[in-house]
Amino acid sequence: MKFPWTQSIVDVLKDEGKVDEKLQHVAKSLVKKGGDISVVVEELGPALTHKDVEIRLKGTKFLSDLLKSLPYEFLTTDQLKFITQFYIDRMKDQHSITPQVISGLLAIVQMKNFPSTEAVHILSQLFTQIPCQSQVRNDRANIFSIIQVLSENHHVELEAYGSDFIYGVIQAVEGERDPRNLQFLFDFLPRFIKSYPLKHFSEEMFEVFSCYFPIDFYPSPNDPKAITRDVLAEKLKICLCASKDFAQFCYPLALEKLDSDLTVAKLDSLELLSYAASIFEAKSTLEHFEDIWQALKNELLPGSNNKEIRAKALEAIVSIIKAVEHDKANLELILSQIFTITIGTLLNRDSNLFKPTLELVIKCAEACDHSCMYVANKFLPITITELTTNEEITDIEKREVLEDFLKILQIITDKNILKDYANDNYMLNIQKQLMKIFISPCDSELLQSTWKVITKLVPILSDENRIIIYSKLKVELLKPSPQEDECLLELAKVYPNEVHKLVLEDFLLKNYDDSVLAKNIFTTLSPMLSVAELREHIIEVICVNLFNNKSSLIQLVVLEVLREILTKSKSPEIAMILHTEWRLIIKLIDLIKNSDVENAQKVMYEASIVMSLVMRTLPVEKQMEIIDNYLPSMKLQSSVSDLYVTSGILGFLDASVPLQGHFEQLIDELTKLSLTTKDDETRKIANQLICSLFNRAPIDDKHRKILDKILDLIKDEIKKHNHHAVIMLGWIAKGLLASGHPDASTILETLSELLDHPKLSKAAELAFEIISLEYPELHLPLLKHLFKQKIFVLAMKFFEGKLEKFSDHHLTALAHILQITPHVVLKMNIDKIGPILFKCIESGADEKDPHPKRVLLSLKIFNNFIHDKHKFILTHLQRLVKEFLKLSQFKQSMEVRIVACKCLESLTKFPLFSLVPFKNDVTHELANALDDPKRLVRNAAVDARMAWFLLGENEKSE
Repeated sequence: MKFPWTQSIVDVLKDEGKVDEKLQHVAKSLVKKGGDISVVVEELGPALTHKDVEIRLKGTKFLSDLLKSLPYEFLTTDQLKFITQFYIDRMKDQHSITPQVISGLLAIVQMKNFPSTEAVHILSQLFTQIPCQSQVRNDRANIFSIIQVLSENHHVELEAYGSDFIYGVIQAVEGERDPRNLQFLFDFLPRFIKSYPLKHFSEEMFEVFSCYFPIDFYPSPNDPKAITRDVLAEKLKICLCASKDFAQFCYPLALEKLDSDLTVAKLDSLELLSYAASIFEAKSTLEHFEDIWQALKNELLPGSNNKEIRAKALEAIVSIIKAVEHDKANLELILSQIFTITIGTLLNRDSNLFKPTLELVIKCAEACDHSCMYVANKFLPITITELTTNEEITDIEKREVLEDFLKILQIITDKNILKDYANDNYMLNIQKQLMKIFISPCDSELLQSTWKVITKLVPILSDENRIIIYSKLKVELLKPSPQEDECLLELAKVYPNEVHKLVLEDFLLKNYDDSVLAKNIFTTLSPMLSVAELREHIIEVICVNLFNNKSSLIQLVVLEVLREILTKSKSPEIAMILHTEWRLIIKLIDLIKNSDVENAQKVMYEASIVMSLVMRTLPVEKQMEIIDNYLPSMKLQSSVSDLYVTSGILGFLDASVPLQGHFEQLIDELTKLSLTTKDDETRKIANQLICSLFNRAPIDDKHRKILDKILDLIKDEIKKHNHHAVIMLGWIAKGLLASGHPDASTILETLSELLDHPKLSKAAELAFEIISLEYPELHLPLLKHLFKQKIFVLAMKFFEGKLEKFSDHHLTALAHILQITPHVVLKMNIDKIGPILFKCIESGADEKDPHPKRVLLSLKIFNNFIHDKHKFILTHLQRLVKEFLKLSQFKQSMEVRIVACKCLESLTKFPLFSLVPFKNDVTHELANALDDPKRLVRNAAVDARMAWFLLGENEKSE
């Protein structure tokens, strides 16, 4: 196949403008006509053998680029053999041609039909003719890729190549310094090591990696795709443990670097020790354990003040224990060595080493079941000795002993081996000591610690000890606390019949007349509804006191407890029992309609909430039946009780329940009620029902006419400056926006225009707050996907371009919208919302007319961007620091001061060079917040000031 060059190939290559054009022409011709690559080489002959090096370079580049542009399956095996030999010959050419030779070889080895016989041929010549580390970065990367492709695709031939192959790879990669190439090698070489026996080159290969440990590379702050030090360190750790033969070198390396004064070296060494123990054979770990333990002990007892170093050292201990957990003899040998050093300290609670030693022992217990039992068997005698032999032990010291014992007990419980200690003498003796604390006057904190321990011991408590506890609980039930309640619940789960008979029976039959006592009892009983054997008894006493007790205070207590139970319950079983066996909904309707006692409105409200929580668990058919029976008779404008019944029925109604027959009448009456009532609570319930009804309404002509009718009525009321009409418009907008109704945008636009109204602007601002807030008692059955994003888009459309004209009402309204907008959307629109946020915090902090709510919302959004380390924050750092410092002394709101301090603390995660100019100002100004009258503000200020004060200290220490 001849190529019709219009001029000699040498002239073509000299003409830079025609090379790419000719290359594409040749590639297309080859593919289309099925040409032979050897013909192309022959055509290129004058250039490839030209006496001018520059021409030979361009000729070789032309051929390499041509190979890269061909389909990977195009060339045949014979053609590839030919072209491979050509490139091998070219390796001996002038060194400036080498990059193009490497590029061409990479294209060749990736071809589908590349002959395996040529793999050794290429690599043997590559290793001898081209010194890898003398090449530039990209060429070295190509050489590494050639080695990877050939080693992964031609294993048999290269394994037969033997030691020369391993040695060649080592020579090629050792001394590599570019982070991207290192990342490639650290990914590839562990696979390589698992595929090819290193034989006597194990130490040489290990040294290839060990020279980088610990990684001290730090990326350029201007590199958009920087490889982090931590990424390289993690990959290097895997490389150092890639072969079982590396164990003999890995442990000494880790221990050597652990002795360094550099924090990063210690952390990487401890990380390597942990990983090595989990990878290498247990035998290898045991051979080095004495040295490892000595090094770890230095970091732990008393150990480093660096919490991260201590945590990593403890992780290493755990990893070693897990490595030998199936070898009981060696595991006990390791634990024995640890306890030989630590047991004396555990017996001396006053020692400075006690806390770090206890921390070490607890970590050993957490490692595996057998280590947990070993530690427990050592620790139980110490616990009982401290409780029994020391006659001068104080209540505070007893509490400390129990708190420490509880830590071990928690591990025993988590590992599900507590029953193994049911008959353990030490555990029985501890129970006796706990009972002594119960029957003796003692410190309240000691008593609470005792309850915590007993709660964990419930499954193995002796019969006689349980009797003592039941007697104590009967007294404590009248004045419950979290510890007693938790203990009672655990006892109920294990011994339900005993708890019923010996503790609860006296309380389950009473008709309470003391609301405080009733609150305590019902609060204690409600968690035990999870115990099937007690459920019916508890529901009975709750319902009896709700419907038979004439005290409105008791009714309120029961309803509040029922509301909490039904809200938290994940199972509909309790609600079904209340409905089927106690006819709760019907009885609650009667309770509401006949509620003429003191606190009637509170009782009606709580009853309606409980009713709606039961309704939502019923099947659709049952919900429809209740609606048909009760809804037609409701007179919402004349009867407040009917409003609460309606709210209870419709509150959490299933979206599939049709309301077409009732919809218009309901909307009509609720609208009139909302606009005319003088009771704020009644208006709120009416508005929430309107919101829910419009949210679930179908988008059809009938319902849109009803909506238009209501909107016309609201417009008339707005003309009369009725701010209640604006609030109702906000509720309607909330329901329609959530369901994605096409008319929602018009309503939102109307509300945005009302922000300029001289008399209704405040009401419009409140309407935006209603749209943004979540109400637990409000049910919106239809939630359109991405509706919050839609609200943001609409709001920005109405407000866009008006920043300079914004009033306080505009800013507050926008702050509410931004509050509910997903953070990812805010990030995409930071250039638009940034100026708004600045105006919110600057104008909202005006001492003459402060707006703390708006400032707080804006600060929280800024803090999210700070956590993301967004470049917008860096760009406006000076302005933000100034505002945050100012707001750290914002008198009108404690919350604002706290969040401002947290924003300042979060800023310290930005690059040091950007923060240094502000360090002195921040530490000086925050000193004022340290004297804030509120403790929470002082705490936040301390954290922020300390973070700024320590800027750069880590870098100095390293």
